[in-house]
Amino acid sequence: MPSSRQVVAALTVTTALLLVGACDRGNQGGSESITTPTGTGSEGSRRTRLSPPAKGQIDGFTWALPFEATSLDPIKSWAPPENTILANLCESVLKLTPELKPEPGLASNIDTSDPTKVVLTVRGGVTFWDGSPMTAEDVAFSLSRNLEPKLGGYFAPFWRNVGSVAATGPSEVTINLKRPDVLFWKTLAMAGGAVSNKAYMEQQGKTYGTPKGGLMCTGPFKLGSWRPGQSVVLTRYDRYWDPDLRPKAGRVELRAVADQAALASALVTGEIDGTFNTPVAALDRLERSGTGTLYRGESTLAQMLVPRLDGPLGDVRIRKALSMALDRSVISEQVWGGAASPLSSIAPEATWGYARDVFAKAYDELGIRPTADLEAAKALVREAGAPTETITVWSSAENRPAVTTVNYVADVGRKLGLDMKVETVPLQVYSTWAYDPRARARTGLFHTTWWTDVAEPLEALWPLVEPKGLSNYYGYSNPAAVQPLVKAFAEADDTARAKLVAEAQRVMFGEDMMWIPLTNVATLTWMSKRITGGPVGVPAAYYTPWAAYVGAP
Repeated sequence: MPSSRQVVAALTVTTALLLVGACDRGNQGGSESITTPTGTGSEGSRRTRLSPPAKGQIDGFTWALPFEATSLDPIKSWAPPENTILANLCESVLKLTPELKPEPGLASNIDTSDPTKVVLTVRGGVTFWDGSPMTAEDVAFSLSRNLEPKLGGYFAPFWRNVGSVAATGPSEVTINLKRPDVLFWKTLAMAGGAVSNKAYMEQQGKTYGTPKGGLMCTGPFKLGSWRPGQSVVLTRYDRYWDPDLRPKAGRVELRAVADQAALASALVTGEIDGTFNTPVAALDRLERSGTGTLYRGESTLAQMLVPRLDGPLGDVRIRKALSMALDRSVISEQVWGGAASPLSSIAPEATWGYARDVFAKAYDELGIRPTADLEAAKALVREAGAPTETITVWSSAENRPAVTTVNYVADVGRKLGLDMKVETVPLQVYSTWAYDPRARARTGLFHTTWWTDVAEPLEALWPLVEPKGLSNYYGYSNPAAVQPLVKAFAEADDTARAKLVAEAQRVMFGEDMMWIPLTNVATLTWMSKRITGGPVGVPAAYYTPWAAYVGAP
């Protein structure tokens, strides 16, 4: 697998959604569609970030993952299973709260007053699971691994502006930047900012983060056992440094359950206590069962269409017409069972971690309607002239919600006079689109899902326009969008940065429609009656020690 963050994201999010939506085992070849009703449709169910706090201790609980983890080495942990596990084991220098607020973690202070430096004060009194104290050398060594190409770390793109990492004092680590980058320090809350024991990593070498080599970290849980094909078990670390996050559960068993019918049954019976990947097709059954609670967690997941800019959708008027003709409220209701809401940008509300008034106003001004305006869309196509070339739309054959969505998109396109053809391809083929130009040449439109890791719209937008970036799939280069984002990286003032990011967003989605937004998908989190506590959304589930909050109601 390529070691870029963007390629891995395209693979892993698709796979996670594939497993969430595949409970219905009917025909998946390309005939699924949805019917557009009269009226405005659904705006999506109300979202939440937290479940009710736990009040008591519990011996343990079981949790389902969408598929098996392949590595728990922090710099290689990008997919949902890895992050869901690792968030409770290996802490980062910056902590992400369940509300997505960045706070000091294993660094008790983070100094960004010099725009070309990030100075970390290493927290005292922290021990690894073997009882050894965490030192500045451990922190510097762990972070510097992101700069080693031979290690194949997935977080390297976030470290592109880092020149060096070094312990500059007994309790100090300095990260020198090649140029100002206000996004970088926030990404230290991700697994790329996690700290492991230097001596242990050197001893284990390439086996670190595998079932054979294990881990040595500081988190509220220890890695108890890892039996591939069966489960990963976490056990409480009784000497954990933060009294507010000492686990209420003594043990957590995480199982990979790919069969969604089996998962739904296990959730209903209580064999498995919870998951962040509740099957869409089982929502009604689970809610009727009375055996637990379904949370529609606030998330940064954005369902998008990527048009080929040098193909039949090259005319912006055709892209806008297709966007205008789509009823996003219907996709939200009929594909996602009300667990999604119409989207106008790749940066949904959950990413607005500052200057929310600026982003809210800018978002509304994009003018992308939740419901369809078919007649206006037809008029725009008549003005532009309908392209004669066939527009091939790709979706993963195994991903039922995606197949249903692209069939609806194609139906709408045909009403506009566009020649639309749906191809549902195996996941192994679908995933090549992200890194193989030959695969992209076979499509005119591509369905994908994106998530943003921190509450910063700059992170959501920049990969789409980064010159020669791996997610700038068709070489989009409008200076009116690129330059404000370049300036935003060096802008420390939140309001000023928000205005720059909002201006780029206006050009990208309001003027150029370089990608076509569809819906913001909720994190479907299930908890049985015997547990409660902690975050229920993404990315909090990936970068917060969520299991430490879980206990008895």
